[in-house]
Amino acid sequence: MAPQVRTRRIVGNIMLALGLLLGLGGGLFYGYAVNPVVYGDTTPLDLAGPYKEQYVLMIAAAYNQDGDIARANRRMQVLGLNNPAERVAAFAQQSASRGTGEGTLTLLNNLAAGLSAETAPTVQAPETDSSTVADAPTATPIPATVTPLVATLVPTNVPITYELLEIESVCDPTRTVPEITVDLMDAENNPLAGIPILVKWENNADEFWTGLKPEINVGYADFEMQAGTLYTLEVGGSALPVRGLIAEDCEDAEGRAYSGSIDLVFMRK
Repeated sequence: MAPQVRTRRIVGNIMLALGLLLGLGGGLFYGYAVNPVVYGDTTPLDLAGPYKEQYVLMIAAAYNQDGDIARANRRMQVLGLNNPAERVAAFAQQSASRGTGEGTLTLLNNLAAGLSAETAPTVQAPETDSSTVADAPTATPIPATVTPLVATLVPTNVPITYELLEIESVCDPTRTVPEITVDLMDAENNPLAGIPILVKWENNADEFWTGLKPEINVGYADFEMQAGTLYTLEVGGSALPVRGLIAEDCEDAEGRAYSGSIDLVFMRK
């Protein structure tokens, strides 16, 4: 092959490779920087499997507090499930096989039992002709019954308070954001899931729940703080809020400043 032909072929291959690289780079830049895909109007139905499980667990925690099974059923319908009670029961069984704590399993089983009762049909007595009612036997309605899978709900009219056992300001550079963490337990040191925790600061308030991070502890919950802000925290129906919570100023081994966290432990009386 002549040297000139060989040179033209090499130059052509180089130009082709450069063109492909420029085209690929330009397409990536346009797709990620100029006109990225923006997702909108999404629903829980669009969530991936693990996030759907977290959504169901949040519904179970809310139902454990308000006992409103109709609301819980409406929330479950958003996931597009044909038989929510069976799916929640199956989720509970899968969670048990993964070693999930008893608190989370109780929440899921209570929700499954409530959904079963909500959707179970009631058999009623057939209508009879009034002219023959004296001669015909009276049909007694047969109510539908549902047996709870594990446990029943705690009556909401029983006052429950929580005692603060421990509070600690923590400087840990591995914790990338300042946070308030709460661990809840009963008198036998069993973790408590589904307990609401109210946090207030300035003119704002927010609520978070235990049990949404079972991989850490079913009695665990956390809330991200802002540096320099004072917070007040109330657990469940406790009449003794914890005031003056603020992220401590910390410094790592290299002298870099960062904000610390606050860990609290409560016991249900």
